[in-house]
Amino acid sequence: MQKNKKKSNNSNIKWVIQAVLFTFVLSTIFNAGSSVMLEDVSIIIKVIVLIFIIFFGVLVGMIGMAAMAADEVPFHSMAARKVKGAKEALAILKNRDKVSNFCCDIIGGICGIVSGSSAAFLSVRLVAAYPALNAMAITLGLMGTVAALSVGSNAVATKYSVDYANEITYFTAKVISVFKRKKKR
Repeated sequence: MQKNKKKSNNSNIKWVIQAVLFTFVLSTIFNAGSSVMLEDVSIIIKVIVLIFIIFFGVLVGMIGMAAMAADEVPFHSMAARKVKGAKEALAILKNRDKVSNFCCDIIGGICGIVSGSSAAFLSVRLVAAYPALNAMAITLGLMGTVAALSVGSNAVATKYSVDYANEITYFTAKVISVFKRKKKR
């Protein structure tokens, strides 16, 4: 028993280190990418990118929440019948804690940070383009809007993720199975 507990602790430590490294790399890429994308585009495009970042975080978070709430039983049956995506769904559920951490905490956290910094960047650009605007009001308004949109969207997504956990997990698994098969060819 003690040996399994030690092995589990080592596995958890390894995952934490991987999660920190994933977060650093992905955050750097997302921040650099959004900065480059937002540099020389119109304000409308900046708003569209900002909304995309928010909803991407929500969508990926739904996958993580669904993985925690999904039931394995139907996927065992599907895997026995060799239904496409069933093995991948079982892999998601076997690693549900890591999937949830990656989707909700890592990707969700990064999208939250990037959307906040994008909103700040957008407010600076708006004030520069329209000097008559009140900089504080624009910044606070944008930050509040981004926060409210993120929290509201996540509230709806949480309910949907729990109610349709198996369907979301299966859809995700089918997408993964398509990429796995393409990779093998």
